[in-house]
Amino acid sequence: MAEITEKLVKIFPVGAMPTLIVRHNAGTMRIIGAAIDHIAVEANKVARASNEVTAQRAISTLEVAMAQTGEAVRIETKYHHLPDMVFMGDRHIDLVITVPTALALDINLNAGSAEIDATRGVVELEMNAGRTTLRDVVFAGVSHVRVNAGTIQGSAALAAATSLEVAVNTGNLDLALPASTSAHIEATINAGKLTLDGWNIPVHQHFVQATASGDLAPEPTSTIVVRANAGRIAFTQR
Repeated sequence: MAEITEKLVKIFPVGAMPTLIVRHNAGTMRIIGAAIDHIAVEANKVARASNEVTAQRAISTLEVAMAQTGEAVRIETKYHHLPDMVFMGDRHIDLVITVPTALALDINLNAGSAEIDATRGVVELEMNAGRTTLRDVVFAGVSHVRVNAGTIQGSAALAAATSLEVAVNTGNLDLALPASTSAHIEATINAGKLTLDGWNIPVHQHFVQATASGDLAPEPTSTIVVRANAGRIAFTQR
């Protein structure tokens, strides 16, 4: 088995509150918040095939488009077809993106896995299939998380006056929040399990449907709305 890799690195200077837009077709992605004034992108293209010639042709079909418009940086991965052959190997793009801690995220992952570490701002996250892990992510403003099939897990928090809306078709949402989270929660899952571990909010079970409504802290300033079709929804204190 032959393997060929290519690495692309690019740095985009940005201001105090940039926006990162990612449209990732397949592969892995890690977004890391840090005390910096730029967005640094490392894209690794990988192709494996039975021989080096085929692997080289396969890697040539992988494209990473990167552009900046004002304070917005857009990254898009594309997988073009091999026109005259059936490709039996493996090809993918892995992204590592280091960003300022405070920024807006607009992320779409078609298939694969993502990790988001130590960011704060408005989040638009849509995942078609795969797994996303959050570590110390602070949602702000009006934020949305949408999952078609997969898992969202990890630790998060809400800034003051935040509206977080979560929609899950089939999959799991498992988030650890601070015990003092100032939010009112409304959660419904049509078929599956719903738990709120650490808060005195009852979960009402009606056949396979489960619902919960209540305040995570007195006089909440934020809201969390979760609508799930099937799977498991779990919130725990940290």
